[in-house]
Amino acid sequence: MQPTLIVGLEVHVQLLTQTKLFCGCVNRFNPDQP
Repeated sequence: MQPTLIVGLEVHVQLLTQTKLFCGCVNRFNPDQP
């Protein structure tokens, strides 16, 4: 039996949206308060 290579990729990207994905909250980026 030959081993199978499985590769996963996790990406963190800030979306350019006006509201958050699962609620209508405002999406404001503040680097001082992550």
